[in-house]
Formats: sequence, structure tokens, C-alpha cells
Amino acid sequence: MGSEAELADMLQKSLKGKRYLIVLDDMWKSESWDDVDFMDQDESWNLFKSAFANKALPSEFETMGKRIAEKCHGLPLTILVVVGLLKSKMTIEDWESVAKDVKSFVTNDPDEQCAHVLGLSFGHLTSDLKACLLYFGIFPEDTEIPVTNLMRLWMAEGFLNLEKVLEGEAEKCLQYLINRCLVLVTKKSLDETKIRSRKTIIVNGYARSDITFPKKIWELMQLRHLKLNKFYLPNRPNGSVDKARLLVFSNIQTISNLSPCCCTKEVISGIQNVKKLGIKGDEDDYESFQNSGLFNNLVHLQRLETLSLTLFSTGISPVIVPSAKAFPATLKRLKLERTYLSWPYLDIIAELPNLEVLKLMFNACRGEEWYPIAGGFNRLKLLQIDSNQFKYLNATSDNFLVLERLILSNCHYLKEIPIEFADIHTLQLIDLRWCNPELDASATQIQQEQENIGNQPVDVRILKPLRPIKVASLPTEFSPYPGSNPRPLVKGGAASSTAPQPMLVIKLC
Repeated sequence: MGSEAELADMLQKSLKGKRYLIVLDDMWKSESWDDVDFMDQDESWNLFKSAFANKALPSEFETMGKRIAEKCHGLPLTILVVVGLLKSKMTIEDWESVAKDVKSFVTNDPDEQCAHVLGLSFGHLTSDLKACLLYFGIFPEDTEIPVTNLMRLWMAEGFLNLEKVLEGEAEKCLQYLINRCLVLVTKKSLDETKIRSRKTIIVNGYARSDITFPKKIWELMQLRHLKLNKFYLPNRPNGSVDKARLLVFSNIQTISNLSPCCCTKEVISGIQNVKKLGIKGDEDDYESFQNSGLFNNLVHLQRLETLSLTLFSTGISPVIVPSAKAFPATLKRLKLERTYLSWPYLDIIAELPNLEVLKLMFNACRGEEWYPIAGGFNRLKLLQIDSNQFKYLNATSDNFLVLERLILSNCHYLKEIPIEFADIHTLQLIDLRWCNPELDASATQIQQEQENIGNQPVDVRILKPLRPIKVASLPTEFSPYPGSNPRPLVKGGAASSTAPQPMLVIKLC
């Protein structure tokens, strides 16, 4: 780059003949304004009109609008905030009142005038909107705030009308503040909008250890989402039956990483409306977990759609669930991690009537072979298996009637996907990540088989490791019954007539 003069000349040429707006931010000294020219009357009026999408205004409103724009003394922020206020005023009398208010705030100090105008706009907000706007003060200056997070915080604080659908009410409040130019939209993405706060009051930190809430948390009856690294919920406070009935999270939608030892009847009865529940345990939770009755209480969550279980198992006595009835019939998505289930006991999971997504993550299951039960998983659309040490998947199209996506990751011992998967007409994707090359070849063979029979071939995606994978021998077969042999199996998923009735077994440490 050349001299400042050359840079200025290049900038002048690139901007010549174009319309543009120059924004000067963070000017803290009055001397900085000395060389700044404010917007003239025509420019002020053009900005005023543009805030109304350049729509034609009735003559009396246009006359009054020009007077108001002139009183803003060329300050763009003042004009925009005043226009945001006027958008909610439908009569000429209201506009005249705003004009008088703006005139009364005229000072020689632009900062002071802008503050007065912001105060005027704030004064016309309802109490709910004032609370929502002031809440921006907890975020650091210039922080980009995801809209979803902000609305959840508003709902948790109880700023909104409980008689209406809270998500819709939060969106209306946010859009109103945006229309009033009190909140700045910085960017919109495909999944959500982000907004920017302009002021810092408190900077929040991050929890570095497990959190145990006091019983007073049950007084936050409007709580919608509770998401932490790992936390403990106490039983609801003792007291009268009526009081206990009132102290529930009736609006709760999401709970993430709740300790399993907290899943007592008292806690579960207080979160009965939860739709998405994540339970995360470790070795410190085992003794108290045994007394919580987790698998006796889950069935009471009659609106639960998504359940994630991250538990730990070594050689301690197993936790037993006698049947699929231990889970709510509403369950659609289930994720298991570190549960060390014996593969046959997935037959219980297969009975869940509405299960659409099953994710078997790190050490969810243990053993060399999986023979899924015939006729199970009637609605399963996505099956993901990640970092599980098994050699054989013995299944046909009868085991996964409507499967659409199969995702296998880090399954280093598995060498083949059964060719019968080519008969699953709904199958759209086989996604393999860091798996055995022989497994990759079998997926390609399924794709070719579908082409040969005239079906739309499945999409096969293969992500290869950066270097060859070295695997050790598999551990000895895991027995779910202490002191007994593994459950006998017959190909096709049928158990021996002498096999014990299946029970879901989970070991924790």
C-alpha cells in the first residue's frame, strides 16, 4: 500500500457516485466531533422515510414527520429510535405528542440528547418489554447473543405472559424491540438470528464443577430449559400436599446432564412435562443411584421424546429393568453411552413403539455379536453406532423395516454390513467414519446390489483415517448375569427356549 494520500485517492474513487453511510463508533471525547458533519435536513428526512420502507405517508403525517426529523439535529440513532416509537403510534395526535417530547430534549450535547430520546422510547414500553430490554445488561458489550438462548432466558426469568405460548410470545417481544430500534440485529444465519447487546452490567462466568441446586430452585416454576455440564436437583420441599403440587416445573422442555442419583420419584414428578432429558453419571453417583429408582420412575415422563443416558459400568452389580415398559411410550430418540449393555438386551429397546433414532455411542454395548430381534425397531429411521467393539452384525431387512440412515464410526472390528441391507427400500445413507476397509467394501457392495435390482442406490459416504488402524484382540465375552455363561443365541434373533427372559442390564461404577 502506498501513502495515505494514495489510499485516500483510491477510497474517493471507489466511493464516488455511490450512496453510503459512515458510522463512527466508540467516540468518547467531545473533541472527536469537531470534524464531523451531521446529516442535513434532506438526509435526515431520507433516513426517516427509509425506516418506513419509503412508503408514502399521509400529508399531515409527512409534515409532522419532517418537523420531527429536523428536531433530531442530524443524529441517525436519534432519528431511528424516534421512528421506532412512531411506528406504534397510529394517530396524528400521538405524533404531535412525540414531536413535543423530542423538542423538550434538545440540548447542545448530542450524547445527552440521544440518551433522552432512548429514555423516551423506553418509557413507552410495557412492563414486560422493559424487563426484556433491561435484561440485555447482563451481557458484555458487543456480545453476539443467539436469539434462541436469549428467549429461553426471558422465559426462565418469567418476563412473559404464561397464558400464551411462551416461544411465540418471546419472538413477538424481540421483534417489537427490533422494530423500535432498541435492539440491533447483527446477522441472520440459517438456523437462528444473532443480536448484539450494547451495555455491560454483569459479566457471567462458567461453572467448572458439578452444581448442586438448593430447594429454592423449585420456586422457578416458569423454568423452560436447564442445561449445565452436570448438576444435582434436590427433592422438592416438604410441606402440604397443595404446596408440593404447585412446586413443579410445569413448563420445562429441556434438562441436560442431570445426575442419575437425582432421578427420584419426587424429582421426576416435578419434571413430568420434560420433552428432552439428558442423564449423566459417574463412579461417584453409583451408591445413591441404586436408591433413586431411575428406571422405575422414567415411565412417568409421559411427554418425553428424547432421552440420553451416559452411565459407567465395570464389575459392580447390575441395574435391571424388566421390560420396555420402563420407558415412556412417547420416546422417539434414545442415546446410550458407557452403559456396557450386552447386545441381546437391545431386544428390549427394539420394543419401544415410537423409537425413530437410536445412537449407541462409546461402549454403549459389549460383546462380539449383535443379532437384532426380528420384527423389532418398527419405526427406527436412524441407527448410529460409534466406538463399540463388536465383530458381527447379523441382521436382515426384517430387523430394520424403515431404516433410512446407518452411521458407523470407529467400529474397528466390524468387517461387514449384511448384504441383506440392500433389501431395505427406505435406506438412503450409509455413513462410515474411520472403520475397517473391509467394512467400507461391504457398503459399496450393498450400493452395487441395489443398482443391480433396479432400486435407487443408497448414498455411501466413507471417511478414511489418516493412518492405518491397529486393533487389539477383543475382550472376553461379557455376561450380563454374574457367575453365568452368556445368553445363548440363535441366528435370526431368536433365543434358545431355555434362555432367561430378557432384562435390560446396566452397570455403573
